[in-house]
Amino acid sequence: SSCLVPLAKMKLLLLLLLLAACWPVWGCGVRTVSSYNNTMRVVGGWNAQPGSWPWIVSIQVPWAEGTGHICGGSLITAEWVLTAAHCFINASYVELWRLVIGTSNLYELGPEAQVRYIKTLIIHEHYNNVTHVHDLALLQLDQPVQCNYYVQLACVADSSVQVSKLSPCYVGGWGAMYEGARSLGRTKILPYILQEALVNLIDIRICNRSDWNAWIIEKTHLCAGFPQGGTGTCQGDSGGPLICKDQIGDFYWLVGVTSWGKGCARPQLPGVYSSVQHYYNWIVSHISAAQESSWRWGHSSSGFNQFYKPVPTQSYRPNPCPYPRHKLVEFFTGVEQLLNTLKRNRP
Repeated sequence: SSCLVPLAKMKLLLLLLLLAACWPVWGCGVRTVSSYNNTMRVVGGWNAQPGSWPWIVSIQVPWAEGTGHICGGSLITAEWVLTAAHCFINASYVELWRLVIGTSNLYELGPEAQVRYIKTLIIHEHYNNVTHVHDLALLQLDQPVQCNYYVQLACVADSSVQVSKLSPCYVGGWGAMYEGARSLGRTKILPYILQEALVNLIDIRICNRSDWNAWIIEKTHLCAGFPQGGTGTCQGDSGGPLICKDQIGDFYWLVGVTSWGKGCARPQLPGVYSSVQHYYNWIVSHISAAQESSWRWGHSSSGFNQFYKPVPTQSYRPNPCPYPRHKLVEFFTGVEQLLNTLKRNRP
């Protein structure tokens, strides 16, 4: 009977490990490749490794110069992208715009890249292009993506997530690498390699100080950057993700959507982002109305229709991304090592 207690403890430990591994139910927010700083250039950032932002989307206008990239977005389900409303001010022929998913190089997409078009555009009904509040839009893809090593879902933060305690945080995009690059027409300065940068979340009370932003930052906003400037988002990064690592799990939350800023990475003028958790219910309700379902993101604590009010359908079924294989391999390798250790330590 003396062996029953260690065995029970072993089973309990294995159960806890399995629960921890399965915490990202749909595999969302998992960066299949870790980032590392190589070439310093987003403003003040570096080239992102392929696969390190598997949910990031390049929104492109085919007839625009260069790659046609104008905004970023985040893949939040297999057929919905979250981005910024201001990307679509005075937009035309949106059904011809293309969304590129699964690449970091816009000039050499590679076989892993997937190109989709916009089936439905939903702009937040209370978006204000003067105050920049409610700067969110949802894009329904013309067909779902197929998840793979380079294409995964972002984890949308809800009200249970303590965003202010998350760290580290990153921004990513194909926008200008310094202020004025796009307005001067220097297309060669706009990167075709995805850029990423480390940023800090800054309390909105600091952002609202008179010696910082002259505009009022709303409670539905997030500020991110550094007091001294030098790092942040710029033109072309709009709509892209602000992500922060979970306090416990090995995954990242989508906490912000790049909205606006005064200049690019200026001192005491950090970037301003729409706070995703404040719009969680809006996102869920609009996607559910478009395609009735019971899905949630993996962590809890037809033609083109603009401003379409969709009719619920029973045909929708969740199409989750599988948990990345190498993460499962790492987990079961750890379990095997644990079992071997426990066997060696048995009396």
